[in-house]
Amino acid sequence: MKNPKQAQGILVRDTLAANGKLSMRPLSASQAIAPAFHRTIELLYRPFRWSTHLKLTMAAVVAEGIVVNFRYGSPGALSFEMPSIPDSFRYATGFRVLEVVVALLLIDAAILFFYSLSRLRLAIFHCCLRADRSLLHGWKLYEKQAGRVFGAKVAVWLGIFGLIAALIAAIVLVVFTVSTLRTPDGKYDAGVFLILFFPTVGLAALILVASVAAQMVLNDFILPHMALENATLGQAWRSVRPRIRADREAFFGYFLLRVLIFIVAIPILACLAFLALWPVLWILHGSAAGYAALLEDATGILGWVRVILNAVFLVLGAAAGAIGAALLGGPLAVFLRCHAIYFYGSRCSSLGDALHPQESAAAAVHSME
Repeated sequence: MKNPKQAQGILVRDTLAANGKLSMRPLSASQAIAPAFHRTIELLYRPFRWSTHLKLTMAAVVAEGIVVNFRYGSPGALSFEMPSIPDSFRYATGFRVLEVVVALLLIDAAILFFYSLSRLRLAIFHCCLRADRSLLHGWKLYEKQAGRVFGAKVAVWLGIFGLIAALIAAIVLVVFTVSTLRTPDGKYDAGVFLILFFPTVGLAALILVASVAAQMVLNDFILPHMALENATLGQAWRSVRPRIRADREAFFGYFLLRVLIFIVAIPILACLAFLALWPVLWILHGSAAGYAALLEDATGILGWVRVILNAVFLVLGAAAGAIGAALLGGPLAVFLRCHAIYFYGSRCSSLGDALHPQESAAAAVHSME
């Protein structure tokens, strides 16, 4: 039987939970929507500042991979043809060394880019967790953890690539079998095709679901343990796995809701992007076309003016598209991160305490009195 002081501490935490300040009972995926929505509004709009809003939303769409697609081209752009490399230089030993150096530099640049994405994701996680509008705080705070998160992402990507390779092998096997096994009159056997086609489609669907689930588990459940507890991938997974096993229905509902959000949000964002971005890009495209026609045969200084104008309109088009993507896709990306934090934070004590530090401290003090 609990002593009065322990009972008082539990009562305090239950009272805080009833007031919506601290969630003691695990939230379902649908119950986590409301607090995630309020945290998104608080982070992006209260108070509203354009610079802060664009900074957070641009970082969120890049880190979360939610980018609104747009197409824009500057008409009349000058084309440049790369000069041919002489064979005597191309096959020289020094050129081979240069090729290797360039390849290594490209690999290093790719690794640095994806590492930066992992670090940016941790910065967004910190902003959503602490309602902190400074990306720099999270960027510096989780510098050591970013390496582990990047390593975990590489492991997941390699696993996904392995599944894709298995799917490709299955497709090749199906094509080879159908092309070699024929009926006695030399025709393709439709029965063999159907027997092999449906299992292959099922395998493709299974790989797709497994890939999405792996990314979701890594970003939404494993990442908080790696960030807050400095856990390795194995340690984080050993913490996540029993929680999923203990509440399979809630996690399955979370997975379905996230997929449903994307199914509903993508067409809406596409329509909004068309309505909002198309007029701006149309004006830029029309202006670029007018200048290109006016300076079509320009030479000398006017020719350079034409090149500069083409570059300016390309930059303006890219900037308009990037701002539109941030304004449309950014709030959704921030909401999804907040939704994951509230859903899993009601099941993980370290994440829940970081989400409500004041309430957790108050509950701990009352429990010790």
